[in-house]
Amino acid sequence: MPSEPNLENAGAIKRTYVHPFLDFKRNLVFLGTFLGMYGFALVNTVASYDLGGADFTSLLMFFGPSLLVAGILYWPLLYMGFSAYDSVLWRVFLFVIQLAGLICFTQAPADPLVQGFISGVMLAPFWCTHHIAMVQNTSHENRGYEVSLGMFIAMGSGVLSAVTSGYYLEATKPVIAIAISLVCMMLGTLCYLISMKIVRQHSVSSYIKESWRVAKDNPYMIRRIVSHSFFDIPTLAIAAIMSKVGISPVSMATILIARLILMAFLSPTIGTVAHKYRKQGYGIGLFLIGAAWGLLAIEPSSEIIFFTFLIVFNFGLRIADGSLMTGLYEMQSYASMMWSEVYMTVGRVVSLIVLMPLLYLNLTAYLIVLALLSLAIFVVNRKWQLKWADAQAM
Repeated sequence: MPSEPNLENAGAIKRTYVHPFLDFKRNLVFLGTFLGMYGFALVNTVASYDLGGADFTSLLMFFGPSLLVAGILYWPLLYMGFSAYDSVLWRVFLFVIQLAGLICFTQAPADPLVQGFISGVMLAPFWCTHHIAMVQNTSHENRGYEVSLGMFIAMGSGVLSAVTSGYYLEATKPVIAIAISLVCMMLGTLCYLISMKIVRQHSVSSYIKESWRVAKDNPYMIRRIVSHSFFDIPTLAIAAIMSKVGISPVSMATILIARLILMAFLSPTIGTVAHKYRKQGYGIGLFLIGAAWGLLAIEPSSEIIFFTFLIVFNFGLRIADGSLMTGLYEMQSYASMMWSEVYMTVGRVVSLIVLMPLLYLNLTAYLIVLALLSLAIFVVNRKWQLKWADAQAM
């Protein structure tokens, strides 16, 4: 894991935008983040906007297999494979699987069910290696700021993906955009694999036992599982909301570019909270997320309100997730990462089945439910803080 000089007297801007780039392998991680997140955001934006404008069934046919293949089946196998069998040969095998998935996509019919399945095969190696690379290549002295920078890079690539998706959606060629996204996820995975040290730690059986032990009492993990279970699918469906209320792909890209510019100024603040004030950061993030959903419920078709929603929502989401991810990376536990992804996938599927139909039945009610859900988790989090009051982590 990279080590940094004492940075306590350095400013937040310097710790966010200068020091993280002083390590070569960490630069590879950031490059992988930019490429892979561009691909990940592109496939989700195109699928959400293109299919979300149709009906719930089409959206479910894509995201259902994508989530189940990646989170329930493929992701745990990858983490256990890294832990028990990691080697150059194992990594070549992993890359070949992604390449095979890309070839299958080019030959497969333009069916959301088939595309969702292949998307799951492609995104699982990317996210698996992303978390391992972040664990290994973020430094103890500056981890919160490095996590914040990674989130900002991901947001920047997300804006570029919105511009790309806007072009291909206007040209009615979403399949081309999805193919580009899969290539970028594969290149991002390659960057992570090059930056990573050999992971091998346990046999498969001992790894599973450790995963269960870690999952039982972890103040970061339980919060992350709950948050991502309820908010990941609604986050992916934001483009579907834009499509539903009549915001064009070009306007969507413009709004996201403006959001990126503003978030560049807020990233050092997010890094400071994630690095120094994690305990308070998660609660603050939940409050802002709930306020953002409530604001959007006022008039979702207004581009000004939608822009304000995106700023408040993303600021809250980055503070909450940055606080949690900094703590999880600090623990250096691949087992906890694996099990949190499995549990989150179950929650995401429940969210997809329970919450998404409401989006098509009554948009205002859907947004109010998300606001109230954020408030409920905020209240429960206060009890969690008391439970783990003696834990040094939170």
